[in-house]
Amino acid sequence: MTQVLTEPETTDHAETIQPLATPNRLGAVTISVSCVAVATLMAVPWSPVARYFSLPSSTTDIGTHVKLAEEIATNGIPFPHFLWHVLVVAVHAVAPRLSWMDAAWIVVLASYALQGALLAVVLTRVLPLTKKSHLLAIVFLTLLFVTAAPVTVLTWREWALYYGYLNMDPYTSPTHALLKPLAIVAFGLTAKAFADGGNLRDGLMVSAAVTLSALAKPSLTICLVPATVVLAAWYRAGGRRVHVSYLCGAILLPAVAVLAWQYLSYFATYARSSIIVAPFLVMAHYATNLAPKFLMSILLPLAVLFEYGRKVFDDPSMQLAWIQFAFASIYTYLLAETRDPLAGNFAWTGQISNYVLFIASALFVLRHREAPSRTMPCAVAFGLHAASGLLFFVFPGSTGTIPAS
Repeated sequence: MTQVLTEPETTDHAETIQPLATPNRLGAVTISVSCVAVATLMAVPWSPVARYFSLPSSTTDIGTHVKLAEEIATNGIPFPHFLWHVLVVAVHAVAPRLSWMDAAWIVVLASYALQGALLAVVLTRVLPLTKKSHLLAIVFLTLLFVTAAPVTVLTWREWALYYGYLNMDPYTSPTHALLKPLAIVAFGLTAKAFADGGNLRDGLMVSAAVTLSALAKPSLTICLVPATVVLAAWYRAGGRRVHVSYLCGAILLPAVAVLAWQYLSYFATYARSSIIVAPFLVMAHYATNLAPKFLMSILLPLAVLFEYGRKVFDDPSMQLAWIQFAFASIYTYLLAETRDPLAGNFAWTGQISNYVLFIASALFVLRHREAPSRTMPCAVAFGLHAASGLLFFVFPGSTGTIPAS
């Protein structure tokens, strides 16, 4: 998981200092602390998640999904993206004394805790981890990753922190909170398949991740599937090795199977809705100046692209992240549903894909941090994302996404 400390450090007096802990043990502590830190941050009363849960359930998206969970417990599963709701039902069944909102609260906090743990796992593999300061740095970075947002500095004067941007976490959607940790695993293992293939364990994990992510919210999977096909075709056209059987068996087949079932269940069999091409119908309804807001949503990825150039497109994770984001952008800005088109259900693809692209870009810089002249502009961009995320975390109501009490 981390670098092995093979030689003891010495002081100026040549006294031998014992390592703080074995790398594996320190890594486990770092992951555990990150998990608890993220869950605690979201649980404090002034966090946007806690504030949403404090509002009347009839006024929030959380309350709507909790009501659906109650219906599932009584009547069975009526819709094809039910994972979060089933988890709430399971928690309520295990602890029936809990209210349905309390059960939902547990699932949401667990989703954020899992996100924190997985981000820490990734960070421990790209950063040194031999002492306490490293542990604290990774925990701090994890918190910034979880709360990062598009760079909204251009609209701070209007307190416009959400609409028109591809926000990475609106804090209003419990299904999106569950999707984020699943997206980390699904995307990460798919990118790994292009880098060096995968073993049986990886195959089982990525199959489970893409299936569960689609069952939680298909927003990532409908971007990951075409991105995987395009990148595989690009590799084949360039004479690069492609693990076709692995990609098909572990990723594409389970993903396509679930998506096909979901499409038939929602758009075909019961004709609940249909997909239409409606350029900017949703995004332009809620905001103006979409072009600058789009660019500021991806400031860090653009900075990485500008500073590292071709190196970005030689990296499998960056290749996959950018192609996936391209599909998400098409869905977000060009598609809508006939049933309540202004609900913006396709906009979730832009939000989750931007989150993945942001994480992939930040990790790319951390892996190539030996060039300070390139790292510094990217660090500035990252800082702007972090500052905007902190502002949105503290003042989510300024966007109009929290209903008036």
